[in-house]
Amino acid sequence: WSAMLLERLALTPEDAAAVRLNLPNALTIAPEQIDETLSWLEERLELSQANLRDIVLGYPGVLELSLETNLKPTVSCFADALGDSKNDDALLAGLLCDSPRLLEYNVNKRLIPRFARVKDLLNGNVIDVASLRAIVTKTNSRFEEWLEQELEPREVEESGIPKDDLRKLTKNDSDTRPDCNITPQQPNNNRDEQL
Repeated sequence: WSAMLLERLALTPEDAAAVRLNLPNALTIAPEQIDETLSWLEERLELSQANLRDIVLGYPGVLELSLETNLKPTVSCFADALGDSKNDDALLAGLLCDSPRLLEYNVNKRLIPRFARVKDLLNGNVIDVASLRAIVTKTNSRFEEWLEQELEPREVEESGIPKDDLRKLTKNDSDTRPDCNITPQQPNNNRDEQL
C-alpha cells in the first residue's frame, strides 16, 4: 500500500517511510481500507490532495481507524459541534488539516459528554474552533478549569449583567479575600475516628 500512498497523496519516499514507521500495525492494514478511508475523508471534507496528505502525515493512525466505528462518528460529532452550514464544513476541514490528531479521541467517552456540557453552558449554541480544540485535548482536570474560566463567565456575560458587575462576579477569590495562613490539617489515618 506504500505505492498507493506515494501516488495518491504525492508523498515522497521519505514521507511514506515515516507513515509506515508510525503505524504499528502497518502490515495488517488492507489497501482497500486505506483507499476507502482516504476517499471518504476527501469527499466528506472536500479535501484537496495536499489537505489529505497533511492529515495522513500529521496523524498516520487515521489509516488504521475503522471508518464506520471511529472516523465517521468522530467527524460527525465535530460537525455537529461546529454547526451544519457549508462554511462550518470548511472550518472542520481546516481544523482537521491543522490538528489531525483530534480524530483519535473517543466519541462516546470524551467528545459527546464534553460537547453536551459545553453546549448546555452555551444554551445550545455552536462551539467555535478554538473552544473545540480545548474541549477535546485538555485533560479532565484542565477541562474543568477551562469550563470555569472560559465558559461560565461567558454565560454570565450573555445573560445581560453589566460588565462591571460581571467583573465582580468573575474575580479570582484571591482578589476579594485577604490572604489566609491556614496550615492544612494532617489526614487522620484512623478510619474509625472519622466515622
